[in-house]
Amino acid sequence: GIFHNLYTVPANFRQPVQFDQSGFFSMRFFSSFDWARGATFGNHARSHVDLSKLSYLNQRREICSGRNIVSNFSGSQPILLRLPFWKYTANTIKAAKACNVSHIVFWNASVDSAGIHRTSVGSIQRGDIIRLHYTSNLASELKVLLAELDKLGLHTGYLEDYLR
Repeated sequence: GIFHNLYTVPANFRQPVQFDQSGFFSMRFFSSFDWARGATFGNHARSHVDLSKLSYLNQRREICSGRNIVSNFSGSQPILLRLPFWKYTANTIKAAKACNVSHIVFWNASVDSAGIHRTSVGSIQRGDIIRLHYTSNLASELKVLLAELDKLGLHTGYLEDYLR
């Protein structure tokens, strides 16, 4: 399955990670790995829909439901929302505030089977927000990312530690 290769991530992997969740299964699944202990969980809306196409009420339902799923699982309320598909409207921001989201997060680098990509020119820099997707290549992409970070003398960190 998609997540099978996550069993190949070394158990001694100890980097700060945040999982942006759309469902309860993923949080339970990821928290079962030794290497994922200490991970934080962010909100990615309940069902990973394009929020910009929904009414305010339905956006609020999606965002607050996602928050509740994370809260019920982790015991803490997520303050970050990573928007599915990067799409939003003024109603999305209003709905996010109504659900106690303090920061809407946009990534500026991503890792996929073709490599590491930034939304601007150059290699990964301190402060970049890096996205990895839950695909069958996730474990190998994570290893590529960590090798690149090591080469550049960088490390991962908890995003919440850098937001005010």
